[in-house]
Amino acid sequence: MLKFSTIVFDLNNNFVKEYKYKTGFPFPGELFLGRSYKIITLLHFDVSNRYKNVGYFHFLNNEFGIEKSIKIDYPEIYSRYDLLNLIMAVWDTNEFHFFLTFPAENKIYKYDMFGELLHIWRLNSKYFIEVDQKIDRAVNPIKKLKFFSSYSLSNFLKIFKKNYIFYGYSKALKKQKLLDSKNSGYYNIITTNGQRINLGSTKLAGKIIDLTDEGVLYLLINDNPNNPVIGVYKIEIHEN
Repeated sequence: MLKFSTIVFDLNNNFVKEYKYKTGFPFPGELFLGRSYKIITLLHFDVSNRYKNVGYFHFLNNEFGIEKSIKIDYPEIYSRYDLLNLIMAVWDTNEFHFFLTFPAENKIYKYDMFGELLHIWRLNSKYFIEVDQKIDRAVNPIKKLKFFSSYSLSNFLKIFKKNYIFYGYSKALKKQKLLDSKNSGYYNIITTNGQRINLGSTKLAGKIIDLTDEGVLYLLINDNPNNPVIGVYKIEIHEN
């Protein structure tokens, strides 16, 4: 039987408590500690339909037990091609709304904290190539990685400067190394209300490492261990 739990330590690395979960799957297992609540992402779904009415976001009480859950539906492309390998959503929250994107699509979904879907925004991502066929989930990981690298995948979403969303996706390459910093990908920026920000070139100079709340972007320009290069960029937005 599969068992999983949240283990809590204090700032001095002393064990505080362990809360064991009795249902669901321990994936993705991301923990968000906000000012007013705690959230963990765990998959609760019916094995007969993995992509509908999925318990994904779970609010935790002070004892780290699940108090309330928000369920989401995956886009139709997931059931069409059985994309269980791409089931991990990319998301962020401003503690008023959830914003998420699914790897197989170039859309951003906006939910309120009660789980109501408010908006779906399709992004102007002309280089985004969607998965258009199934892959046997039993194939070895190398073949699976090569298969998905031949399509675009949404791989980054972050709220910054309170009112903006930075979205990134990988470039689809038919021939590439399994680990290749040259596959830098592209990005879009919209506001948390869905307004598009006019951009020039949307190509990234490297792979996204992180983006700070203030809009400082870190990119991996060269992943050669003998000569690693990290680029640091400041995002400035001037709206008309």
